[in-house]
Amino acid sequence: VTDAQVERFAALYKGLDRVRGVWKKTGYMETVKEKPTLDNFRDHLDGDVGIGIVPIDDDGMVYWGAIDIDAHDEGESIPLQDVLLKVEGYGYPLVVCQSKSQGAHLYLFLSERLPAALVQGVLKTWAANIGYPGVEVFPKQKKLAKGQVGNWINLPYFDAESTVRYAWYNGKQLTIDEFLDLAESRISDRAKIMGLTFGTDHQDAPPCLQHILTKGGVTPGSRNNALFNIAVYLKKIDPSNIEEPLMQINYDKTI
Repeated sequence: VTDAQVERFAALYKGLDRVRGVWKKTGYMETVKEKPTLDNFRDHLDGDVGIGIVPIDDDGMVYWGAIDIDAHDEGESIPLQDVLLKVEGYGYPLVVCQSKSQGAHLYLFLSERLPAALVQGVLKTWAANIGYPGVEVFPKQKKLAKGQVGNWINLPYFDAESTVRYAWYNGKQLTIDEFLDLAESRISDRAKIMGLTFGTDHQDAPPCLQHILTKGGVTPGSRNNALFNIAVYLKKIDPSNIEEPLMQINYDKTI
């Protein structure tokens, strides 16, 4: 692989900078308390030693997340094309990849650091909407306790030239360059994922609530009042879907 490919790949998977997962072809796995380096990402793409990254950092923030759909039975595989059609139907900016166990990892890449709790809630909602409620999502934690290392996920494109952990799009397996292009084209901001999660872009909401829902932030001492007004607004747009969105917003400590 080229230096440019390694750098682009590593830039997508910025996470906890004090640990990395190690995966070897023998199936051996361990957590190493070392900062991931470009050489580690290169080893992964070259097929030497696989890397796993913990998405949540010590501030409880993330640049990416993933929905993890397991293939539980021996010989079973998750139908990537069916998953992709559901993802595309909702307009979710997820990149659908086959995992090393023939399951599916659906990656969300972000242009800004967002609270892990918020991204976790969004991904749980999206997973349920596409027909996979209750599956694991990364980040697994909303916050890391002091010294906690969190949970890492094996990244795609191990042994990139002949990988079985490939992205699937337009009815075909993508090369590493095609994956990088697709992933970078789908990098999303807070406003986009919040709009997709609530099924609205909030244009009908009062300007103050539009700002809170898409950008976050309220004046000191007004959090409870803001949450009450958001609940009233959510009830107007969808009376049957209030609790989960409100919980997601409540977990977002930037509000």
